[in-house]
Amino acid sequence: MPDSQNNVRNRRRKILIDKPLQIRYTIMVVVLIIAYSALLIYTVHSNSTTTTNMLLELIDNKPELAGKFKSVDTITVLISVIGMGIATLIITYIGIFSTHKVAGPIYRFKKHLSSIKEGNFSVRTYLRKNDMLNELADDFNQASEKLKEFVENDIVFSEDVCRKIQSIQSQLDQQSIGPDELSEALNGLQTDIEDFIKTKKLSIGMI
Repeated sequence: MPDSQNNVRNRRRKILIDKPLQIRYTIMVVVLIIAYSALLIYTVHSNSTTTTNMLLELIDNKPELAGKFKSVDTITVLISVIGMGIATLIITYIGIFSTHKVAGPIYRFKKHLSSIKEGNFSVRTYLRKNDMLNELADDFNQASEKLKEFVENDIVFSEDVCRKIQSIQSQLDQQSIGPDELSEALNGLQTDIEDFIKTKKLSIGMI
C-alpha cells in the first residue's frame, strides 16, 4: 500500500479535520433542530394547557384536580425539554461524524490542488471506501495524470528540439553541412515547432 494511503488513514482518525466547515454545518443543523423542537414544545404545551382548561371547566374547577392537571402540563414540558436536549446532543454527534466523511475528502482535494500549483503532478488523492466523493477523487487523479502527460510531452519535445539544434551546431562547427542542407534542417525544425504549438493550442482551446 502506498505511503500516501497510509498517511491518509492515520490522519483521518481525527474527527475534526476541517473544523470551520464541520462546525458551521453542525451548528446550522442543530439550530434547525432546536427551532423545530421549540416550536413542537410550544405546540404541545399550548394544546395541553387548552385541554386542561377545558377539563377544569367540565369538572367545575375543582382545586385538587386543577393542581394535578397543571402538574401534568409541567411534566409534559419538562420531558419535552429533556428530549430536545438529548436529541440535540445526538444530532451534534451525528453532524460532526457525518461531515467527517465530506470534510476529509475536501481537505485532501485542497492538498492535491496545492501540490499541483507547486508543479507536482505526481500527487494522487486516496480516500477510504466509506468516504463520500470517491468518484471526484478519481477525477482529480485522472486530471493529474493528464497534466503530467502534458508536461512530459513538452519536455520530450523540447529535448528533441535541443538535440536537433546541437546536431546542426555540430555540423556547422565541423563545416560538414552546406547551405541547402542547413536551410532544409532549419525549415524542418521550424515546421516541427509550429505543428507542436498548433497542437498545444488546440488542446487548450486557443484555436
